[in-house]
Amino acid sequence: MTFRGIRISPPLAILLGALALTFPALLNGSPYLFHDSDGYYRGGRSVISVFFETHKAADVDPGAQPSATVASSTPKQNYAVTLLAARSVYYGTLLYLTATVAGLWGIVAIQALIASFVLWRTAGAFVDGRTAVAFAAMLATTVFASSLPWFVSFAMPDVWLSFAVVLLCIFVFGSTGLSLIDYALLTIIVGAAATFHLTNIPLIFLSTLVAGPIAIFFGVQKKRVFNLLGTVAIGLVLAIMAGWIFNTLAARHFGDKLRTPIFATARLLADGPGRNYLRDTCAVDPSRYTLCKFQKLPLDNADEILWSSDPSRGVYTLADYGTRIALADEQPSFVMRTILAHPAQVLVAAAKNALDQLRRFGLYGEFTDNVWAMWSGRPFWSELAIFEVIPKAGTCLKLPASCSPPRPAKFFDKLERAVFIASTIFLLFHIWRYGTAHSRSGDVNQRLAGFGATVILVLLFNAAICGAFSGAHNRYQARLIWIVPALTALIIVVNSDRMRGVAGRKGS
Repeated sequence: MTFRGIRISPPLAILLGALALTFPALLNGSPYLFHDSDGYYRGGRSVISVFFETHKAADVDPGAQPSATVASSTPKQNYAVTLLAARSVYYGTLLYLTATVAGLWGIVAIQALIASFVLWRTAGAFVDGRTAVAFAAMLATTVFASSLPWFVSFAMPDVWLSFAVVLLCIFVFGSTGLSLIDYALLTIIVGAAATFHLTNIPLIFLSTLVAGPIAIFFGVQKKRVFNLLGTVAIGLVLAIMAGWIFNTLAARHFGDKLRTPIFATARLLADGPGRNYLRDTCAVDPSRYTLCKFQKLPLDNADEILWSSDPSRGVYTLADYGTRIALADEQPSFVMRTILAHPAQVLVAAAKNALDQLRRFGLYGEFTDNVWAMWSGRPFWSELAIFEVIPKAGTCLKLPASCSPPRPAKFFDKLERAVFIASTIFLLFHIWRYGTAHSRSGDVNQRLAGFGATVILVLLFNAAICGAFSGAHNRYQARLIWIVPALTALIIVVNSDRMRGVAGRKGS
């Protein structure tokens, strides 16, 4: 590849792009952390300790003590059976292994390299002969005016879904041919994204489901659509198998099947329908649900229901081993009966959450709040396992103000929002322009319009699923929206090349 007359090899371009994408972490002085980062790290450490019998430190759950009614339970088993499955152990293992070698910079390096490669491959899939220019335009846009570098610098698996979405789009809409490497890469990234978070499975499935018809509408060969369906299916099947294998082996090792925290229960309670059903049911039969013991609590905040150590607010974290097991086992019944008892309330609450999620897409919160100030002095949070790979953890806990996020983060939050809105308007116009064209022959602009239409629908699906099941949070939508300005930059490069070609022909 050449850029302004300078010869740049693809590996070097990808490496330089990866370095540029880590600028938020470099600006911060370290990768960004979230409360769940420790859950992933702890899960990975637990898995490695079982396989290699290293067991550096017991992964005890400080939030609860073993139940007196469950004689075989221990604090370690309490953590393993009731919390280990809460976060992907596959991402946790990757995080733990890379952190052991290179600290948290290890996972940032991997995510940056994949992000840079995805940008480079996207540029090459639509721009013939000017890959370097398109890559540079997309890179500059995403680095300075999108959420991508921030999620690359985040010790969380959020960004991986966007990798899968972009790769499946270039797989079906790209103008260039596909190699065995493309097939393998899409399978691996889809499988990884699906194993790193369960909500990614329906989102990848829906992305593929809409990409096929859209591609056919814009004149893409049906062969590419069928190839996409087969490749994504393989990745998703491998991910589901990986989850089943882990759960089976873990059940054998711990002598009991793993349970996930009561995420769905907490969501329904916080939204209101669950509280109404619980109140009505417990009034008739106080022993119907273990949850009836907590019916006098507010139960109006999902995060507090799950994780609060305040006895006047929290449920799951404070519960003993036996109670956690009971809460997890009764969850399917509670969720189903709540939906049947109050279907309209559930639908209205889900719709409100989805609409709320649509308007939350900034960096504010995870990248602007000082997590060290929240963790400092709090019994559980000041003793996280992940601190063993963070050299400055001790200093940050003692002097949290010294580890505050850099002030420019708030500026980039506003810039990212503005650029996303402007890019969305541009992209919608591009989709309308080429979607209403009389001829649909698979022209590059029509392919890019199909790419854009798929991304817009994925953003809607993401808001609906994340909002309904997890509540609205900035990072759920922000992890994906960088695709829109990146695609906008690519469309501008493609059409500037065309304009240059038309001007050249007129001049001759």
